[in-house]
Amino acid sequence: MIRALTIVVVIGLIWPSSAAAESTRSAWSADTADLLPAGRTEVGLFGPARVGLQGDVELQAHPLWFFLAPHMGAKWRHHSGGSWSVASRHTLSYPTPLLSVLSREGTGGVLPVETEVPHIINLTQDILATYALREDQRLSARLGARLAAALGESTLPTIDVPLAYSRGAAWHEGFALEAGLSWSGRVVATLFGGLALDLFLLPAPEGSADDWHHAVELTPQLTWRISDSWALMAGAKFVQGSYPFGEQSHVLPLFDVTYGWGADD
Repeated sequence: MIRALTIVVVIGLIWPSSAAAESTRSAWSADTADLLPAGRTEVGLFGPARVGLQGDVELQAHPLWFFLAPHMGAKWRHHSGGSWSVASRHTLSYPTPLLSVLSREGTGGVLPVETEVPHIINLTQDILATYALREDQRLSARLGARLAAALGESTLPTIDVPLAYSRGAAWHEGFALEAGLSWSGRVVATLFGGLALDLFLLPAPEGSADDWHHAVELTPQLTWRISDSWALMAGAKFVQGSYPFGEQSHVLPLFDVTYGWGADD
């Protein structure tokens, strides 16, 4: 149980999805086409640090895990007019150092100690479209793919636990597909809500009975925007997935604290 929880936490930290805490400013959630204003910076306890730049660009990275699993993400807005916004998100990561650390005995060991970890280059691409139902309500859709190249000798097994399996399948098969729908907006006063449904289509490993595996994640969350600088998020992630050994369902709690500054805060 401890080994499985370690994998879930680490994978979730470095490859955040819609579970990331909502912004305290103009971007309503991780999976919208909205961006932080230029000059605005936000840092989450579990979600990534985000920086709004000039030219309709937002950078993302998790400062605590950057040196253990180097990664960098960028969201680029292509259109914003009327009720619609369209953006693309591109994330490049190198998880090999982290996986090597997790290949150990004792505490923190979640892979066999003799595992040969290849050099993995992982690229995640998303197209995001957001429709403003009104000023404080957003409906978003996304379509994405994970592409990966594994170089060198490898005995890396699949990591058959929630979040980790769906986000690491491309390391073995070269690609994976995903899509999502989400709603976010004000519930009352400074309390904001979010509901996201994400689908992952995963090529099955060689020797599996099926050609494809899948994972479905439903994520309800509430965010209390205490001020323009502080926000608290709590929620849950309901996961139903098919793995090499069969189907399982899981419920994972979510929590995050976000601090932001800049852009006339």
